[in-house]
Amino acid sequence: MRARMSELDGMEGGMAQWITGDRLTADDRRDVLARFVYRMTFEARRQWPEAERQMLAGGWRMETLTDAQWLSSTTFAVRRDGRLDRRINHCSAGYQTNGKRASEAR
Repeated sequence: MRARMSELDGMEGGMAQWITGDRLTADDRRDVLARFVYRMTFEARRQWPEAERQMLAGGWRMETLTDAQWLSSTTFAVRRDGRLDRRINHCSAGYQTNGKRASEAR
């Protein structure tokens, strides 16, 4: 069972701490890059072309970042020891995606 942030409020130690991905350990960075395949970075588009096809099929066009840019602007929940808290299954993007329908672009 995955916990949501509100469920962690009452846990010993309070709310989860959130840090940017560039501050995660190398193992945790590899893990989030493998888990969040719809991040629409240059690297993810090459590794997961189906994700890009699904976005484009839905009519959405996203600005593209590098994995390093995505990690430095996205926050992840960590435990007290600073490792990724895998009970939380989402991240918080700190960048503006400006997602637009392809028909609205130009």
